[in-house]
Formats: sequence, structure tokens, C-alpha cells
Amino acid sequence: IEVVLETLFDDTRIQLTEKTLRPIACGHPFILASTANSLKYLREYGFKTFDSIIDESYDAEPNPDKRWSMAMQQCEWLCQQDPEVILEQVKPIVDHNKNLIFTHDWYGEVSRLLESELLPYVE
Repeated sequence: IEVVLETLFDDTRIQLTEKTLRPIACGHPFILASTANSLKYLREYGFKTFDSIIDESYDAEPNPDKRWSMAMQQCEWLCQQDPEVILEQVKPIVDHNKNLIFTHDWYGEVSRLLESELLPYVE
């Protein structure tokens, strides 16, 4: 299980980068250390997160220090679990995410969003 340290953490903007997409593409479970509601944002794109396995309430915590502490508590809890059981539980989620990231529809949607946000800045 990877702990993803995103570019922004103590900010109000949500910015998901290759740091988050890498474990998804590789089929790895992860805990996301990012700005508040980043997991929610990721789910809006159709990805599944691990809220059925760990307590992801840290994602909604606005205070960055408390959010970090809550996320690290989940890391500690995971370290105390049977790895085989956890891997069995995360498999359907990581399979779904890996399949989704490589679909043409998802890639095309992200490309359209990037173009729509970048085009006004092109001279």
C-alpha cells in the first residue's frame, strides 16, 4: 500500500498529479495525502477508493495537521492487519481503477478537460 504525497496538501485547491495516477495505473492500493476532498474528487471521475477497508474520513478534514494525523492512523492500522486479507479486499478496487485509467473514454475526458482549461491561456 502506497502513501501518496501529493504536490498540494495545506491548500484549498485540489490538484491530482501523476503521483496519484501512478499507483492507480500500477494496480496498487494507496492512502492519499493531499488537500481536503481529493479522494472525493477522484471518485467523481469514476475511481473507487478504499473506504470499505479503511476509514477515509481524513479526506474531509479541513485542518492539514489533523488530516495528516488521521491518514497516518490508517497507515498504522493497516500495518497491524493480515496482508493477505487486505490484498484480497483491495483487489476488486485496484482492478477497477486500473481498467478505468486505461479506457479510451476516461483518457479522452481528461484530455478534453485539460484542453478546455489550457486553451484560454494559449496565445
